[in-house]
Amino acid sequence: MAEIRAWFNKLGYLEVEVPAIALAPASDPWLDSFEVRSPGAQTPALYLLTSPESYLKRLLARDGQPIFTLARAYRAEPRGVMHNPEFTLLEWYQPHAGFAALCEALQRFSRELGFGQPEVQTYRSLFESVYGRNPHQMTEPAANALIRAEIDPHWTDGSLDLALNLLFSTGCEPLCDNLLVTHFPAAQAAMSRTIRQDDDQVCLRVEWYLHGIEIANGYDELVDPREQRARAELDQHRRTELQRPAVPTDHALLAAVDAGLPPSYGIALGVDRLFCARMGFAQLADGLSFTDVTV
Repeated sequence: MAEIRAWFNKLGYLEVEVPAIALAPASDPWLDSFEVRSPGAQTPALYLLTSPESYLKRLLARDGQPIFTLARAYRAEPRGVMHNPEFTLLEWYQPHAGFAALCEALQRFSRELGFGQPEVQTYRSLFESVYGRNPHQMTEPAANALIRAEIDPHWTDGSLDLALNLLFSTGCEPLCDNLLVTHFPAAQAAMSRTIRQDDDQVCLRVEWYLHGIEIANGYDELVDPREQRARAELDQHRRTELQRPAVPTDHALLAAVDAGLPPSYGIALGVDRLFCARMGFAQLADGLSFTDVTV
């Protein structure tokens, strides 16, 4: 933690603190949030944050300066080899910087923390090396058929997003060791910008992997208010498809984007996972002082 803070202080970032509880959680259809309720109260639930993203973007829109936070984050998922329901998340935002600067920032961070220079590979090239197919040109039926052929013959059809996630996590992620994977499929844009690259529609998103484990996720941030609202609505639709609970709309975040979010990149990094990679631990629990709470 001291090394991380020293790096950001050297670069002139402002460390900020944000609340851990919000009126609206992340709309991401793959994330489930813990609800917070006062005993006996009839008021709507509040939510423990899966990420400080919303609060940080509100600060970014208001002040327009580089910021970072080391925050506790909470995700309502069962404990796994590399997941704990409560964890430490480093998140930082650099205004007036784009995708190239985002990739360079992760490379500098890796070098600074002693992991060396990460290689860079596009999602497409990695996917093609494993499956021989261009993921950006795949249809939903084709992606599901590929899962049945390569992973699980009994697989039941899912959305294109779900199918690509399974194919990539099963066949590609184990090959990623100190690797930046860039230009993800547009279906996985989340809150990143999308562009046309050759004949493919891709998103300006990068993930950093160590020893086959995702350590960080970065976006060239979406700043278009109309598109932001459309994605929030699409997330709610996907949550319904995945039979996950609907969540309140984050009106404060939408208002911040309306007010003018500067072109920026943002990065979220799992500090617990980074610590395990530094120490050579095989599972997250080896790097935690306390593992009393289970979900």
